[in-house]
Amino acid sequence: AQRLWLVYVVFTALSALALLATGIGWFDSVGLSLAVVSTGGFAPEAASIGAYDSVVVEIVVIIGMVIGGSSFTLIYNAARGRPGVYRRNSEFKLYILGMVAGTVLLTAILAIDGWSVTSALRNAAFNVATLGTSTGFGNATGAGAAGDFAVWAPAAQGVLLHFMWVGGMTGSTSGGMKVLRAQVMARVAWREMRRSQRPRVVLPIKQGQEVIDESVVGRIAGFVLLYVVVVVFATLSVTLEGTDVLTGFSGAVSAMGNM
Repeated sequence: AQRLWLVYVVFTALSALALLATGIGWFDSVGLSLAVVSTGGFAPEAASIGAYDSVVVEIVVIIGMVIGGSSFTLIYNAARGRPGVYRRNSEFKLYILGMVAGTVLLTAILAIDGWSVTSALRNAAFNVATLGTSTGFGNATGAGAAGDFAVWAPAAQGVLLHFMWVGGMTGSTSGGMKVLRAQVMARVAWREMRRSQRPRVVLPIKQGQEVIDESVVGRIAGFVLLYVVVVVFATLSVTLEGTDVLTGFSGAVSAMGNM
């Protein structure tokens, strides 16, 4: 616990210094750093990150959110001179790959919709990071501005909804179902597809080089099932008030994932 607190405090201090270097002032730098590390999303300004309208500030915040959404245990081990833990951790690799792939896909969708590539990339990267880590910052300078994903094409909103559903890594401050659970369930689904062709084959679920005990796999499956059921019932409850299904579903996912 003390080691994790050390990582948390050092990370917060470094984030504050990085934000201070962008020129936004001590108060905002400290306030934002606390929200970045905790992936809490509270900003000193009402317009969130959009109040600064600065690419540099957004880059610093994106880096901070991505780190905050990763495992603090990995951060601690890497800081002790073992950076190879990142390369060996399959959850981290999937987490980063998902962020990159989501940003590229979202940039392409926005560019096809008529955006400039630079504006599409800027807003795609920021919103994938903020929703993929459950931080919840916004970079829109106002309602209907480029960073306001509420006015984006449905396909772009669908990509963001996927990241809201999954969230960050286990051992992080992020909400959501967590990358590890989604990873394990994807492997379970693939195993069952293979078993349909070869019923007697023994196919253990692995995380990296380690085999996951079937009891653990069962608990993960139970958690994911419960998560899905609650989201479905929450969506139905919201739509009973007259809200459309997409709004109800995204609201339920946001509430469950602590977005």
